[in-house]
Amino acid sequence: MRKGQDVTLIKVSLKGIRIPKDYPRKILKRDFGLKNSIRQHGLINPIVIDAKNNLISGQRRLLEMKKGRYKTAYVIRHNKVRDPKKRFLLSVVESLHQKDMNPIDKAKAFKILMNHFDCSQRTLAKLLNISKTTIGYHISLLSLPKDVVKEIENNIIKPYSNDLEYIANKKITTLEQFKKETTTRKYSSIMSRIRLLKMAIDNSNFEQDDFKTIKKRIDELSSLLEVKIKGSE
Repeated sequence: MRKGQDVTLIKVSLKGIRIPKDYPRKILKRDFGLKNSIRQHGLINPIVIDAKNNLISGQRRLLEMKKGRYKTAYVIRHNKVRDPKKRFLLSVVESLHQKDMNPIDKAKAFKILMNHFDCSQRTLAKLLNISKTTIGYHISLLSLPKDVVKEIENNIIKPYSNDLEYIANKKITTLEQFKKETTTRKYSSIMSRIRLLKMAIDNSNFEQDDFKTIKKRIDELSSLLEVKIKGSE
């Protein structure tokens, strides 16, 4: 490690790394997948700090390591980043680079790993510290029609929709069939909830005019949904 380098890999005490108040990402809950990954594979993606030991990127990794009672870690230090504005800029840029992996990309990656290691979904799940169901679900998406896969890749169809898991196991050959099936599922899901609401109101025996009006509106909505479901079948 030469003096004067812009970036160096150094070993530091985790207690000495400060998370600035203006850090752009706010963590709302722990990521137990990350915790298990660090425990099994170590810190694959290094934490990044500035010259004054302020965090630039890697807040979740830092917090999980501290909670896991790790004392030290190798981190990347930007030796010439001392200005808080420059440090904040780098943190924002790094945050903008972070994006959830597309489910189709995940599916392809899982399949490649299974081929590389000549292993089953169960073995791969243990290797990656994720559930076998997650791997199986993603791989099943690859059996969907090419038009559907393309729309998932382009985020036209939202990833991880409850409909996808249901549809992945059905024999669908066109994008139109896929859209028709998901539409029916959505209407049916709403209808099932409305039926429960209607039962609750009926059993309550409310006499107030307000509840009579609500019940009338629910009946109208139910009729509309029944027409929609029949039209999409």
